[in-house]
Amino acid sequence: MPGTFTSYTIMILSQAGGIQGAMDLICASDNDVRLVAQLIRRPHGLEIWDGERLVAMFPPAGAQAA
Repeated sequence: MPGTFTSYTIMILSQAGGIQGAMDLICASDNDVRLVAQLIRRPHGLEIWDGERLVAMFPPAGAQAA
């Protein structure tokens, strides 16, 4: 539906796998928030959440995705 946006939470992970930081982001689609997340420095990886739904996981910078 045009004009509909979703509030996402990007969780920046720590070396131990916990949450080092978080930011809220409003985007038009899952694809848009994935594109933005690719620009975030993530030495230990990050996760994108839409409420309780895991949208995407990014491996640590320099690591290969499984």
